[in-house]
Amino acid sequence: MNKSRIGIEGIRIFAHHGYYEEERMIGREFVTDIYISMNLDKAGDSDYLADTLDYEQVLNICKEEMAITSKLLEHVCARIGNRIKKLIKDECSVLIRISKEAPLLSVPLDRFFVEMTL
Repeated sequence: MNKSRIGIEGIRIFAHHGYYEEERMIGREFVTDIYISMNLDKAGDSDYLADTLDYEQVLNICKEEMAITSKLLEHVCARIGNRIKKLIKDECSVLIRISKEAPLLSVPLDRFFVEMTL
């Protein structure tokens, strides 16, 4: 089987995630990148959306799951990844990275992220 990769990068969604209550109350924008390894041979031959992954479905999953407040980004990654895997009938792997930019920490930093492969 030929595995190819679909990438959706820079999904920006305002959400209320964070370990500290203040983070969850204030909320912030999170950036999500998703990479799906799957067989794209059929879509390459047919030119039909039904033979590949509909990006809009992935974006809707991200919006729905980001709307559920969580303390840990690991939890959000797992929920998103598991739902995306259910969309794909064939064998696949899903890598998700959720970044929190300018987190409220005692040392200034640009961002940190959690990345999971499911």
